[in-house]
Amino acid sequence: TIGNIELDQVTIMKNLKKLHKSSPVADKFDGAIGYDNLSNFIVKINYDSKELELYNFGGLPIPDAFEAFAINLSYNIPMLSASLTLNEKQFEGIFLLDTGSQMPAIFNSPMARKNKIASQMEKSIVIERKAGVSEVSSKFVLFRGQQLAIFGKSFDKIPSAYSTANSGALASTGFQGIIGNPVLK
Repeated sequence: TIGNIELDQVTIMKNLKKLHKSSPVADKFDGAIGYDNLSNFIVKINYDSKELELYNFGGLPIPDAFEAFAINLSYNIPMLSASLTLNEKQFEGIFLLDTGSQMPAIFNSPMARKNKIASQMEKSIVIERKAGVSEVSSKFVLFRGQQLAIFGKSFDKIPSAYSTANSGALASTGFQGIIGNPVLK
């Protein structure tokens, strides 16, 4: 039970700290609630109050400034079309929405190689880190994109990265990258 909401068939993962051992909040991480449960509700992420609000369908009061955007679900993963402009060149693709990612935009390694993203950057920083549930270690090249456009909205000078991964989700050709939590806020 969360608040006054009863969740059915909750799957428990016993080793959640391994997923986030590098996180400064690893000791405070108690569990994960996934799509199987959240898909039964309208989910509102309130970034200001740091609360997750669950509403029964039809029970969410719609604010005046509300704007709905269509997304696609692929294997229950939210995906959307987006574009990133870098040195006046626009790169488009399908991106996975990841509320767990703290990087605004990440390009998968196949897209970065195909579009020669490395040659488009003026400045960059290379870091190595483990990413995703598989904790595959790979290099990420951090840079500042000129503009990110999603849902007809644009974000200027957005911190971005591209992956050099040879395996895992960031090496996938099924989508071009990840749009993370900072953009969703």
